[in-house]
Amino acid sequence: MNWKIAATGIASGFLAGLLGVGGGIITIFGLVTFAGARQHVAHATSLAAIPPIAIIGSLMFASAGRVDFAAAVPLVVGAMVGVLIGTRVMVRIDETVLRRSLGVATFLVGVRLILS
Repeated sequence: MNWKIAATGIASGFLAGLLGVGGGIITIFGLVTFAGARQHVAHATSLAAIPPIAIIGSLMFASAGRVDFAAAVPLVVGAMVGVLIGTRVMVRIDETVLRRSLGVATFLVGVRLILS
């Protein structure tokens, strides 16, 4: 097993559990940087890692009574529609545009969080 990829998984899982977000960004960065993955492959692999991570995290938070299931159901339905559209768009985007788009989106989210 590649220890750099495993360390990326630990970091992304930690951030996903701690913040509820951010794991995918770390996963994509780690796969591109440490595994030499192409941008599209890194994005797709990050998505493939989400179900087991989400199941474990959801069970842990649900057992502590911290999941709002009334909000989770429409959120999941909306996300399923969104991921269908997003993946179809992503496969058609140039790798450089995809990488820069992720960088800009990450930057804008960071600025919004800092300012709020």
